[in-house]
Amino acid sequence: MAPTTRQAAKKADSPAENVESLTPSISEGTASPAMAPPLTRKKMTKKEKQEALARARRWAERRHGTDDPENEEVTEENEEVDENDKGLVDITPPSLEYHPSPEIMMTNQKTSRPSNVGVGSSRYFFILAILPVAVMIIASRFLYATISPPPSDYGSGSMFDLIAIRYDFINRALALNLDVSWRRRLVKEVVGAEGEIFSAGHGDNGGMVKILDLATGTADVAILLGKAAARYYENSPPPGISSTSADATIVLGLDPSQNMLNVGTSKVQSEDLTHIVRLQLGDARNLDSIEDDTFDAVTMSFGIRNVPEKEMALCEIHRVLKKRHLFPHLRAQSNTEESKLAILEFSEPTGTGIMAMLARLYVRHCVPAIGAILSGRPKEYMHLQKSIADFPSPTEFVKLMEHLKCPTKKVGGDGELEIDTFGSFRVTEVINLNFGSVQIYAATPILKKFVTE
Repeated sequence: MAPTTRQAAKKADSPAENVESLTPSISEGTASPAMAPPLTRKKMTKKEKQEALARARRWAERRHGTDDPENEEVTEENEEVDENDKGLVDITPPSLEYHPSPEIMMTNQKTSRPSNVGVGSSRYFFILAILPVAVMIIASRFLYATISPPPSDYGSGSMFDLIAIRYDFINRALALNLDVSWRRRLVKEVVGAEGEIFSAGHGDNGGMVKILDLATGTADVAILLGKAAARYYENSPPPGISSTSADATIVLGLDPSQNMLNVGTSKVQSEDLTHIVRLQLGDARNLDSIEDDTFDAVTMSFGIRNVPEKEMALCEIHRVLKKRHLFPHLRAQSNTEESKLAILEFSEPTGTGIMAMLARLYVRHCVPAIGAILSGRPKEYMHLQKSIADFPSPTEFVKLMEHLKCPTKKVGGDGELEIDTFGSFRVTEVINLNFGSVQIYAATPILKKFVTE
């Protein structure tokens, strides 16, 4: 029988002859005398051994974060033990914490959750992300191997007649709906954030401002311009002109594709802008039906790259833009400010960054493949990719615009051409969008004079 506490104290005062008998063995799982009273060694029953083993395994799982699915029976026993252990507090001293046997440690290591749990799923995600791109590359290679590439002048009105019905839908799909924001930015550059172009400083003698939208297509830009004009003129229409009269036509949209114009006309009607926006058949290279110095602004979105004779189209734009403010002897007779040209166009990104590389990959391979699948007309969307690849870089296109030598007529000279003066453009800003794959070129018409020494 174990000695009482008082007997232990008496024996502790005597020489340490019996200290070993009073100090419980650590191997027996007891605490030191300073921390707990000596315990009587008692043989454990089978049930107590199972409960102790279950507690030990439960503790090991909490310590090592293991979740052993093979020990389902033990888990059930643990649940029963938990019910029996209600109200108990673990008083095991830190120095006597349970250390699992080597066999249990090996089991825990086998069943422990690996630290790189998300690596496999990230690999699958990468494969799923790259797979569609690989499919598009293969599809585009197949298209170019089986279909002869279209010529550079393939982007005529007849080509767009074939894809007019699904043109808007495919555009949104190819551009991921970003083309809507690009067009809005173009319109903002022309009309100003607060509609400054419609102020009294523009328009002859306080009349309506006139804007020409070339390659208008299905009239997306023309409608945005018409909405901006409607917001301004409904609040303050010019004297003598009703905002709903035929004289209030502000935006003229021209396009060489009749089918595209048919789609655009229905959109204009649905927006109730027929008194502001008018659409008609026309080619940017030949604007003979329009008089000189007629428009306060000209816009062109995704059209100039389809024109083989770009210089001819730009010179026609220069001719129809108002330039009376450029002549000192006519400036006092004109209330017009500087007229504007704004061109929205694609180009292949030339950067070395990862996003520029992805944009090039998308334009070269995904655009023709997706366009062919959605439209059923692969040659037309092969032309789209080819026209982007053949279009000059932003630097080269700016140089082309600023080095034009457009013939100009003498003012009041009955169509007589100037000998030493020619027209050109001054590019005031180039706005890069979509990682360098889309640009807005903002310019104003200027006159240059030959100088001889």
